[in-house]
Amino acid sequence: MFQKYTVYQFSALILISGLLFSSSLFGQTTENIKVMTYNLLQYGVTSGPGCTPATVASKNTWLQLITSYYQPDLFAVNELRWNTNHAYALNIKSNALTYNPAMQITDASNNAGSEIANMLFYNSAKFGYLNHTAITGNVRDIDIYKLYHKNSTSSGDSTLLWVMVAHLKAGNTAADAADRGDAAADVMSWLSTHTEVTNCIIMGDFNLYSSNEAAYVALTNPSHPKRFYDPSGVTTGWSGASFAAVHTQCPTTSQTFCASGGGMDDRFDFILAGHSIMNHTQKIAFKTGSYKAFGNDGTSYNTDLNCTNALPSTVCSAVKQISDHIPVVMELQIDVTTGIHQASLEKELTITPQGNPFRETLSLGLHFNENAQSQYFLQILNPLGEIMETRSLVVKEPFLSLEMDTQNWAEGLYFIQISDAKGRSIAEKCMKW
Repeated sequence: MFQKYTVYQFSALILISGLLFSSSLFGQTTENIKVMTYNLLQYGVTSGPGCTPATVASKNTWLQLITSYYQPDLFAVNELRWNTNHAYALNIKSNALTYNPAMQITDASNNAGSEIANMLFYNSAKFGYLNHTAITGNVRDIDIYKLYHKNSTSSGDSTLLWVMVAHLKAGNTAADAADRGDAAADVMSWLSTHTEVTNCIIMGDFNLYSSNEAAYVALTNPSHPKRFYDPSGVTTGWSGASFAAVHTQCPTTSQTFCASGGGMDDRFDFILAGHSIMNHTQKIAFKTGSYKAFGNDGTSYNTDLNCTNALPSTVCSAVKQISDHIPVVMELQIDVTTGIHQASLEKELTITPQGNPFRETLSLGLHFNENAQSQYFLQILNPLGEIMETRSLVVKEPFLSLEMDTQNWAEGLYFIQISDAKGRSIAEKCMKW
């Protein structure tokens, strides 16, 4: 989670008889984030009601083709067989998400006691993983993940993203719809009590049959301050051939491998985004036009998915075999601040924070090489540029260990900067939570 960077990336913090925070030194760019949600249809489950699911090995082969083609940075899944040590998630990471070794698993909850659960995989080169919590559902838990974007923190401010992964009750009865409505109400209640949440997306298999369902109404209620928006722009209807482009079930008319069959005719899978993302108020924005039902060109209704024009043939075939859902994808753009170059001390010393992240104590290991000078100056700064700690460092040995009491520091991002008398610097960033 700790990432070394030089003052080339850290130039928000300029020492002029103290610290001057100046935004005029920065340029602005964005980093693109690909998001995918996918119901994997009983991944790891060995038997279904009167049917046999595909093997894990087969699903890995198909999933590898699909994810290697799209290459998501955030990948949420439903219907992953529950296992307390996350063996099935690790199997996916090792055997299906081979397009990027930086993809990591998070955590999951199963207080509801379901045979299947959710999981979020994330690109650890772009995101740091802070924590996980869950809403205990009436059928399955709703998992909530807190991430921070690594490349946007060089400006002195961490950009946070909350990702909610849900798999709501299946079925087309009034009772099933009521269960889905209750789960959505729980989500909005949680958001009401967590006012710190800004950038937020919720995704997964919602099993909704219409935009009039209580669950969709609750999630997108305009009067709720934490409401979600539907980036597809298709906020009413969903039934019939005219809405074929947003349908996500079922890519085949057959019931092979426990698929529901019947062809493409339902919009069950969603990614919804909060106000700050849709209005770009907190450094993360929805990329216009990026929301898609993966491989769906809008020409399939009550038939097998016609994806040969949208996808390579091998990927199209994989989509139609692995699950009775197709993925939903979209892209986010995160603001990244770039800075000017200043001389660095990288050839003289390295900073190694101990702990990832830290809590009541920040421990640092400083390694000095043969080019090191006899004296340096250390500062710890918060994202506002306020100095939290200062120390003069006298170098007598190749290694120096430091500890700082951080009990009274707020949670968030901090910058460790060491400079010399010539104005050269080196810096690290670390996180308290």
